[in-house]
Amino acid sequence: MRKGARQRRFALARLCVFTKPGGGSAGGATRKHAGAAALEQGVHRAPEGHPQSIYCARPYMPSDKMHPDMSETQEAKQTGNHQSEGDQGCPVDMHGGRRCGRPIYNPPPGIDDTPVCLMHSRDPSKDDGKFQTEFEHILKEAGTGTADLRFFVFPSANYGMREFTAECLFAWAKFAQGALFYQAKFAQRADFTGATFMKDSSFWQATFAQDAEFGGAKFPKGAEFTEATFIGNARFSRASFGGRATFWKARFMRQALFGGVTFTENAEFRDASISKDAVFNEATFRGQASFVLAAFMGVAAFYRTTFRLDADFTMAIFAQRAEFGFAAFEGPVIFRETRFREDNTLSPGPVFSNARFDKPAAVAFFRTFLGQAIFRNCDMSMFVLSDVRWRERSTNGKRMLFEEVADPGDAALGAILAQGKASDERNYALIAELYQQLKKNYDDKRDYWTAGDFHYGEMEMKRLASPRLTWLVWLEAWLAGRLSLREPGEW
Repeated sequence: MRKGARQRRFALARLCVFTKPGGGSAGGATRKHAGAAALEQGVHRAPEGHPQSIYCARPYMPSDKMHPDMSETQEAKQTGNHQSEGDQGCPVDMHGGRRCGRPIYNPPPGIDDTPVCLMHSRDPSKDDGKFQTEFEHILKEAGTGTADLRFFVFPSANYGMREFTAECLFAWAKFAQGALFYQAKFAQRADFTGATFMKDSSFWQATFAQDAEFGGAKFPKGAEFTEATFIGNARFSRASFGGRATFWKARFMRQALFGGVTFTENAEFRDASISKDAVFNEATFRGQASFVLAAFMGVAAFYRTTFRLDADFTMAIFAQRAEFGFAAFEGPVIFRETRFREDNTLSPGPVFSNARFDKPAAVAFFRTFLGQAIFRNCDMSMFVLSDVRWRERSTNGKRMLFEEVADPGDAALGAILAQGKASDERNYALIAELYQQLKKNYDDKRDYWTAGDFHYGEMEMKRLASPRLTWLVWLEAWLAGRLSLREPGEW
């Protein structure tokens, strides 16, 4: 009877063991008094053989540790309070390194490599209702704090036209079906770093009040960001778009970072506006790239960017520097009525240093200003240059290349500066080659007046490169200039 009664008492709650300070030193009368007091409080004396311990009829709390500095693992080892992996809940690491801890979900065999909770399970047939209920609970509990949704596997995501007040961490989440965030508003940072969008995703007219993180995100079917507004920085670095990527009329109020992004199909940035720097360094456009009417108000960087097909910058605005150094243009390139930098400073606008044009006859500059452009190590002899405006010499009004006067401290000049000479002295022989290419370009289309200006520039650079030949070079320049300007059939 005594044994059965004791078992029933112990079954009332989960029991834990802790050491009674000073146990073992008191006499029998003291132990009896302690035992009576413990019984009155619902605390039971230990069975025979455990004189220094008592059993507590309440759940174990961290404050019950044998020593306040002892870790949970050390405590478990010393008290015997071991728990299996399943007892500790979902093992997925969440924000801040904490464990998810939600109850383990039981999917069909072969679905999850490791037992995880409903929110992290890859089971395609899991209860979407229960999932969305827990999702809403997380957002409600977060309030204006942080909603930790890392690594979640969303069976559906129909969140159009809703407002997210919390900082939403969707990092490394997987959206198994369409992800619909059209007209959604993110009041705080939205982190989709490394997320995978298996089907179509729409952020049409979405508003990101703070930073939007899409670095390393995967869009196998493409993505829709038409008329989206990014008030904070927009980071898409190393993301990949397997389908069409549409940023038509998107507004980037701060930096737009697309470095290393892969666009497998067409990329549409038509009429997009970027108020700060735009970075597309080392990005790859495998489909057509359209920046028609796009406005780059800060620095636009396309350094080492690859354009496999057409690249269209018709009527685009580059208010400051446009860096295309080492870019690879494998298809046609159009700069029709493109507005490059024109502020009469010695800072460059478009920089095409070492850019590669596989189809030079399909490279067109039409009705644009190239008076602050740098074409170092480019062959312009076959470019289509129609109604292009160049920088003019202050002495005689003849057209000239910006390489002659550009700020020598600017890195864009590179090899234009002569090695081993004064810091501001240029490689005039190299500049002369650029003039020669332009002279040939305009000669081939019988624009002899413009060709004569560039021939003058070529001779001037040769004179500066070889001071000893000054009077001979000037005589050649004068004669060649006179001959190049005469009409066919004239003396």
